[in-house]
Amino acid sequence: MNRYENYFCDDIHRIEYIYENTKDDAAKFLRSPEDFIDFASDAFTDPAKRENATAEFERLMMSPRQLFWDFWKDFRTLAADAEYRDDRFLREQLRSKVLIRLSNAVQTEW
Repeated sequence: MNRYENYFCDDIHRIEYIYENTKDDAAKFLRSPEDFIDFASDAFTDPAKRENATAEFERLMMSPRQLFWDFWKDFRTLAADAEYRDDRFLREQLRSKVLIRLSNAVQTEW
């Protein structure tokens, strides 16, 4: 503990400090600093991230007053989280989610 004196040069030193000071039952789970990183990332990530993103992506529709760039950001983020990678599928989804909004706007104007 004394060699770090509450100062860490970088993240590697910080991880080593935590790893070296892990004792008793907690030490059984951590055999290396990489195990600690894996354990922490598993504990703080959403295990159903893909499923939740898929459900949100299916519900996503552009609202009448929403800026396209805000919608586009949500569309791309949810598509990435849901692990949709097929360009044709994404183009069709974008068309259906945006054109409904545009067709409704045209009908009310005409």
